[in-house]
Amino acid sequence: VSLIGASSSPLNLKFDDQILNDFAVNRNFGFQLNVPFKIQKFPHWYYEFSYGADSYSFNLPPNGILQSFSITYFGASIGYEYKWKVSNDIDLMRISGGVSFLHFQGARSKIGVSGSSNNISTSAVLGNRFPLVFSPFIKLDYNWQAKSLKSYRIGIYTATSFQNILTGEFAIIGDLGSFSGSIHKKHEYIGIQFGFNISTERRKKISERIRKGLLKDPKPIDTTISKLTYGVNFGTGSKIFISNPNVFAAEKPEQVNLNLTYGFDISRSIPILDKHHAFLALSYSANDSELRAVYRNQNTDEIFIIDSKLSTIHIVSSGLGYNFLKNKLDKDNFIQISPQVILNVNLIQDQSLDILNPENNQALWVLSAQDEGRVFFSSKLSINHFRKMDDNRYLRLGVSFERGGDLLVGKLIDNNERTSEFYQNNFAIRLHAGILLKSKRSKI
Repeated sequence: VSLIGASSSPLNLKFDDQILNDFAVNRNFGFQLNVPFKIQKFPHWYYEFSYGADSYSFNLPPNGILQSFSITYFGASIGYEYKWKVSNDIDLMRISGGVSFLHFQGARSKIGVSGSSNNISTSAVLGNRFPLVFSPFIKLDYNWQAKSLKSYRIGIYTATSFQNILTGEFAIIGDLGSFSGSIHKKHEYIGIQFGFNISTERRKKISERIRKGLLKDPKPIDTTISKLTYGVNFGTGSKIFISNPNVFAAEKPEQVNLNLTYGFDISRSIPILDKHHAFLALSYSANDSELRAVYRNQNTDEIFIIDSKLSTIHIVSSGLGYNFLKNKLDKDNFIQISPQVILNVNLIQDQSLDILNPENNQALWVLSAQDEGRVFFSSKLSINHFRKMDDNRYLRLGVSFERGGDLLVGKLIDNNERTSEFYQNNFAIRLHAGILLKSKRSKI
């Protein structure tokens, strides 16, 4: 199994009648997860399945608006590898190359305006015209084996494609002029890969130990490293920010609400390099969205507070983290700090509703919202206190802080066709309660 963190190619922009120097396009981050399998009859050949995400961004004049997008893809590849030993009879270098056949999911276009909303209006349609993209790749990596007979690799990876994975058109009409053009993007990656695999010899030793009723590894994991941890959480966060609230708020332009978030999580330890222990976490969270508007009667100056609840945002996540502050003395109570990088999938559905005048039930604003990014990354820091319950369980109580990505964007349009834009970010503070199961000590 290998994970690749890579820099992806920027967009290729072509203007119909002019070129703007302040229309900036940048390279962006992407990742790809590969699961390889050897072809037994042909030792140097292998095939693998892949899943990944790509992204891109650009700035729109005159307000320097940053646009970001996410594209997901999956597929399979076939490759040929050549290995040679270095330094000893175990460590080796490997170079491999092959061809991937990838299917890219359609991407959306998001327009978020900062500053005056009257300066720019934009429409763009982006999509993949090719159901299957042909992409050659090449890898160079260093492989070494630990005492546990697990092999690790680190190296570089690069890939390209002969076809565009995105094609589209854009048109921008603003106070400073109008322009239009086309957008193209290829699948071009260059990055660093990290992976591991388990040797046949290790599999045989593990099977033998399990047959004898022993642990997989002679040395069990530390008490502080959770073999299996599960729990529930709830908290507050996921604020809603309004970019130009004066358009729809009579006063108090800082219309920001704290919303409820709740969910559950499960994590499992992952030994790395025989000495350190990371963990893989799976979680689900629900995030409420409530928008508060302030309406003032122009005749009486009476102020009305209107709360509108949007649909709950559901997020499924997978994270990789590391546990600090090891409890090597097997204490009954201890504290643990765990940073984590998380990949999230946003399950929100597009929605729209009318915000009504409380005096006559007539529509004041038309509200529409949709996900900001279907797939996005976030970072999380957890601080947990563990209290021993019995020989194999600890009670877990803690708090976590999470930030990264935006959950949704939306617009409010009043009766005069004035537009106010808002977004909900992914900041959350949660309280956690759960159980930690530690590994039982082997008597043999």
